[in-house]
Amino acid sequence: MSILPASVTVSSIALTDLLYLGTALFLLAALATALLIRRSLDLKMHNSIVKQDIKTVLDPWISKALLEEEVGSVDELITEEFRNYLGQKRGRQHIISKLVNSKKHLSGAAAQNIVRLYETLELKKDSLEKFNSDRWQQKALGIYELYMMHQVDMQNDILPHTNSSNEYVKTEAQTAIIGFMGFDGLRFLDNLTQPLTEWQQIKILEQLKTFEAQEMEGLQGWLRSENEYVTLFALKLADIYQQAHAYNEVALCLNSTNEKIRLQAIKALTRMPKEDTASILVAHFAKENKLNQKTILRCLATVSLDDELVFLQAQLRNNDDGIKLEAARALLGTGKGEEILKEMISRQPYPFEQIYLHVKSKLLA
Repeated sequence: MSILPASVTVSSIALTDLLYLGTALFLLAALATALLIRRSLDLKMHNSIVKQDIKTVLDPWISKALLEEEVGSVDELITEEFRNYLGQKRGRQHIISKLVNSKKHLSGAAAQNIVRLYETLELKKDSLEKFNSDRWQQKALGIYELYMMHQVDMQNDILPHTNSSNEYVKTEAQTAIIGFMGFDGLRFLDNLTQPLTEWQQIKILEQLKTFEAQEMEGLQGWLRSENEYVTLFALKLADIYQQAHAYNEVALCLNSTNEKIRLQAIKALTRMPKEDTASILVAHFAKENKLNQKTILRCLATVSLDDELVFLQAQLRNNDDGIKLEAARALLGTGKGEEILKEMISRQPYPFEQIYLHVKSKLLA
């Protein structure tokens, strides 16, 4: 009868123990996962019930607020169940979210009624707690709620956050300041050192459409800003709102090392032209890249005078076909342009006849 070595027996026992331990750990992990899933589902179910209860209470009051300038006391809302929700942080957040979402689509007296309810239920302190949080998610949400609930008294506290290093906090703060102050809210550009993304610029421009346009006193300073994002955005403002008082500063932006700034300056000058606009653009033409040169020629189609005829005629000899076409289009915008083009066709049919026909068809389209 053979007997296994003791080392083999010990090794086999150790392996068995490890298998048992691994199985036990797997079962514990599976149980923990199942409990977490169950807890998550229970929490979602609870939140759904709370939201529905709050909706049932608030919807009739909000509907009444839509129809009447003055609605009744909020005391009628304070059922025992609603009072319980007001005593819970999660419940209060659901109420705030419901009011914010409702106010998004309202204006006038109806919106004021929503704000009054928010203030009467003392929900502002919840938004302030989030606003004062060190967590950027909470801070951004707090700013958003204070803005949506039109808490104008908070504008000076929110203003410094328009230069936050956190993109979300910065965006919410800028939106709030413009919402509170309109064009005057653009003063945050005075001290902006952070980037102003294309998306943020679009959002601000869309928001400004809801306010009556006015002369922007700070525009000349923004055009001289060391922050190129500010300069570029200021040029867009000068272009869209034709801020002629900043004409000289816009012209100086043609000397920027940033080609996007130069491009926007070309467009802005054309939107508020003076007698020297065409000559300024022509003088700058040789220094520019091809894209900006084509833009200059497109602009000259609307602002050029007879003084630029020689220059435009010279560009018809340019090696770049795109520049030839833009020069021909600009020529046709002048009084003598068509005569010049026809004369060139008589002397050299190709390519000028094709250029003329192409540009003429586009103008007639």
